[in-house]
Amino acid sequence: MDYLLLLLGLSFVLACIHFLTKSIALSTTKFVPLNLPPGPRPFPVIGNILQLGNKPHQALANLSKTYGPIMSLKLGSITTIVITSPQVAKEALQKHDHALSSRTIPDGARSLDHHKHSIAWLPVSASWRNLRKVCATQMFTAQKLDETQVVRRIKVQELVDYVHESCRSGSAVDIGQAAFTTVMNSISNTFFSKDLAHYQSDLSQNFKKLVCGVMEGVGTPNIADYFPVLRSVDPQGIRRRLNTVAEKIFNIFDGIIYERIQAREKMRSKESNDLLDSLLNLVEENSSDQLSLTCIKHLLLDIFVSGTDTTSSTVEWSMAELLHKQEKLIKAHTELRQVLGKDWLVQEFNIAKLPYLQAITKETLRLHPPAPFLIPHKAETEVEISSYMVPKAAQILVNVWAMGRDSSVWQNPASFMPERFIESEIDVKGRDFELIPFGAGRRICPGLPLAHRMVHLTLASLLYTFDWKLVHDLKPEDIDMTEKFGLTLPKSVPLLAIPIKLKKLYHHPHQHYTTKNYIYHHQQHYTIVINNWIHCPKTQNTNRNRSSSPNTNSKHHHQIQTQNTNNNNLKVHQIQTPSSIITVIPSPITTEKEEEEEERERERDQIVIVVASGHGPVFVVAPVITAVFVAASGCRRLGAGRFDVDDEV
Repeated sequence: MDYLLLLLGLSFVLACIHFLTKSIALSTTKFVPLNLPPGPRPFPVIGNILQLGNKPHQALANLSKTYGPIMSLKLGSITTIVITSPQVAKEALQKHDHALSSRTIPDGARSLDHHKHSIAWLPVSASWRNLRKVCATQMFTAQKLDETQVVRRIKVQELVDYVHESCRSGSAVDIGQAAFTTVMNSISNTFFSKDLAHYQSDLSQNFKKLVCGVMEGVGTPNIADYFPVLRSVDPQGIRRRLNTVAEKIFNIFDGIIYERIQAREKMRSKESNDLLDSLLNLVEENSSDQLSLTCIKHLLLDIFVSGTDTTSSTVEWSMAELLHKQEKLIKAHTELRQVLGKDWLVQEFNIAKLPYLQAITKETLRLHPPAPFLIPHKAETEVEISSYMVPKAAQILVNVWAMGRDSSVWQNPASFMPERFIESEIDVKGRDFELIPFGAGRRICPGLPLAHRMVHLTLASLLYTFDWKLVHDLKPEDIDMTEKFGLTLPKSVPLLAIPIKLKKLYHHPHQHYTTKNYIYHHQQHYTIVINNWIHCPKTQNTNRNRSSSPNTNSKHHHQIQTQNTNNNNLKVHQIQTPSSIITVIPSPITTEKEEEEEERERERDQIVIVVASGHGPVFVVAPVITAVFVAASGCRRLGAGRFDVDDEV
């Protein structure tokens, strides 16, 4: 937080608020009336601003250890109630949901009258309910999200392709920026059927910079927020800068909307090809002013600003925690390989079958919520919470960062332990107040269902397709895990990691003793050794050792037959042998041309070897990450890369 600028403006504040001298005199007496929550004594005029420090969420968490889970402060002229426990948060956001449903609006949100049209800042009213209804019925229902999941899958595949290019060049990937581009393009294609950002083009970074500019502007400490009398002056120029940024974003939206309206008129069609068509249909059907083109633009601004930065930040923090705790990364890899098997792409329906991945995101949201505080609530009437009186017009801050690190709620709260959620029913959907990073009650984030899908799909794809190493041979324990305070909580130092194609991870043979069930590989293999006989799927050659010439008379060679399947891109080779030791040897890639050819092969073909044993078929599926044995029955590990199946099961 830039408190230096704040302090420089205080002299100007003192001159402008001379009429507060009576309040200043009163503030020198005992601060805490019996009916207000306890809190630290404020300084004259500025109140408790200086006690917030550079990281207010941490400072307020420390103050709560002295003053309790509900406390009162003076931030300038604003009475502020801070809540830091699940029990008090539940009482405030559930029991007194209606009384605390309004917002304390920061001056930056007033740019271009955004607060008059924004679903985030509007008070509970007919306009707000109409916007919530649009979100609930047109955007974020399970049915609507299922209909648009192909868009997200394509955009995530583009992310994977981009990371593949980094693999070839050996360059590092900025995880946060890459995820930001993916999320933004997923949203823009859902609404507009077009990309608004690109991974490598400087030209297309413009929209990303504008969205980030809004986040930074609203999150910058503003004297006018502490002393509303100064709003008309805009002493730091924050609203003026935000006016410029928001106007540029609205110009982009105007161009897209106008182009779509022209196309619809030309085609004389109201068919809904994306969400913009659906919203335009609603505008035409709506006889009142409750939903207009202006409302649509402000709704789009809310969705792009709140949806991109928070989601990409969660992906970045998840990756940082996993690289920081390598044993958790291994667990995540193992689950993905076991569940997904031979599938190359992660899909949204896989998420429900990945409990450890879901636990990772919950644990990340516990330690690193998208925003340190919920969007500020405002008391519409005087209300009693935990036997204390909250005055009318007071600002309510719910410190979700502190609640996620409360030692009375969480065991070892500072440790990244996804396992804590494996047997737990706690979720992030607003019912469990121990974990409410997206809010609760009627003001819960409407985009939560989309964020849930996007975070899991993006994170799973990055983990399943690649292994990762840190730049400059940085050790996992040396990763900078500090956060930068603002409207959101991004990493202070962006996470840079070098992706490694999983097929290159293992340059030694992998042996598996097979009797039945399945072994899956996801690494392209050129040489497969079965009982010391070598089979080359590309050439159909089988020989005793790698140096010998092909032996076309070998009985093993004759028993390798290509089978017909329903999938024209699937090659199946059947080998008749009662029991087999299978060794899979990845061929070294020696030239760029060979690597490109191998990449085309990976995308086009998949090789499956069916070993029919006395106990049933065994499949070795190429491509492979590592020797992952997916058994429908019990198995025991015999050694590195070697498994045995219990024949009795």
